[in-house]
Amino acid sequence: MVLPIRNEANFIAKTIKQLQEQVYPRDRLEILVVVGYSHDNTAAIVQEIAAQDERVRYLHNPKLWSSSARNIGAKEATGDIITYIDGHTYIDNDQLLINIARLIAEKEVSVLSRPQFLDTPENTTFQKAVSLARKSALGHGLDSTIYSDEDMYVNPTSAGASYKREVFDKVGYFDEQFDASEDYEFNYRVAQAGYRAFTSLQLAVYYYPRKSFGTLFKQMTRYGTGDSTSQTPPTQDRLDEPGVPANPQSNRNSSANLEHNGRCDTPGDQYSAHNNHSQPEQSLQPARHAPNKP
Repeated sequence: MVLPIRNEANFIAKTIKQLQEQVYPRDRLEILVVVGYSHDNTAAIVQEIAAQDERVRYLHNPKLWSSSARNIGAKEATGDIITYIDGHTYIDNDQLLINIARLIAEKEVSVLSRPQFLDTPENTTFQKAVSLARKSALGHGLDSTIYSDEDMYVNPTSAGASYKREVFDKVGYFDEQFDASEDYEFNYRVAQAGYRAFTSLQLAVYYYPRKSFGTLFKQMTRYGTGDSTSQTPPTQDRLDEPGVPANPQSNRNSSANLEHNGRCDTPGDQYSAHNNHSQPEQSLQPARHAPNKP
């Protein structure tokens, strides 16, 4: 599991806890939390959790943006299955990881898409309205499967989230010129390479919508442009602030917990993320790393 985050102090502990509580072999799960410079204590929270659970690993993202965080996570991961999830995520069951590994094997795919609903138990009235609007025909592309409730083979472009390592070997990594929507661009290349995905309600996760019109507008603007003029890579003096490693050249925390081999301006700003794809899926390749380790 790779979590590309920044400014997620309000959510990240809960999100990690939901992953820790998944029914999955401990020695086959790693939770890589890739943290960009934050205005809150996100880094300290993650480091504290990592010190208590060998499955959790803190990684520093010196380039700030989600695209680079996603690449850091993919390159540092030791498993054969890499799944991305945001820091502000609600998971309503403990079977998500089991379902990821099972469906990749059963459906003979190298990519899984998933529904990413906005209906969390804590939604305010405004957030409920956002959720309804985003699911409507006006709120997302008509060929998108991101709010689909069907089990089917799909084009991965709109909602690809889990990948076998072979996909990165063939397609490459995320384009680090993107600050937002880098997952769409990556998934487009995945589809162009001939991969199809499978999506299922058994893979559904829930994201917390924006709490105000202003933050919602900012989010949609970022998604539309793919970048944000309000965000610039951190300077060294900002990297030296509390909660951020002084040496950005190292992606590994010096604490003992890292000796083990597991969309963002405001909390919830995703670093993130059709039609059936007619091209045949490539055959599964033998795992070069630990098998079925999300």
